[in-house]
Amino acid sequence: FASADVSPMSDWFDRLQYMAFYLRQSFAQMMFVGGVLAILGACVQFKLFSWRISLAMISVYLLGTFVLLLMLGFDYSPIRQSVIRVYPLIPYLVLAVWISLGTRYLLERYLPSKNGFHILIIICMTAAVFLSNIQANDRSQYRWSEEYASLVFEHVKPNAVLVLQGDIEHTVLGYFHLVDGLRPDIELISSFGLIFNNRLFEPMKLRQTEKQW
Repeated sequence: FASADVSPMSDWFDRLQYMAFYLRQSFAQMMFVGGVLAILGACVQFKLFSWRISLAMISVYLLGTFVLLLMLGFDYSPIRQSVIRVYPLIPYLVLAVWISLGTRYLLERYLPSKNGFHILIIICMTAAVFLSNIQANDRSQYRWSEEYASLVFEHVKPNAVLVLQGDIEHTVLGYFHLVDGLRPDIELISSFGLIFNNRLFEPMKLRQTEKQW
């Protein structure tokens, strides 16, 4: 990422903005209550796990968020925010573990019960998170990728060769061309030589040649 995701205009102020952005994203992913429970779980994990596991969990979160930001050179812009938003997926898993630890700590400390009341509370919390986010995550009527592929293919001449570069072009156009069979007369080629079988060059052999030089 350090060589690919870089902007010559970025500076330390951009990194600080992204750090605040990641904190907001962490609370947005888990909701405010979940964020508070995650902080509590990060503190009480030392009582439940060994210090090695606890430090490893903290390291995974920090390395996948703030340390990664120090390695990247993103300028703070809306389009870059949409790109970097998906990077901390593994740290979000750590947050989920911390939420469970924080919930367990509160239930065992303030609601000691063995009649299944704890399970009911956990089910209600899970249902609340699901219902509050289902509208934003329901993509059953989402047609952007289909409309994008149709629009691009409509403007491509017959029997053309289309060279693709970005992730969206490779995944969307590649899917609708190879799986759905749109525009079978054209040919898609990856400029990186990594995706399709009709490579213009072998990337691994090219790297070996560069090393020899």
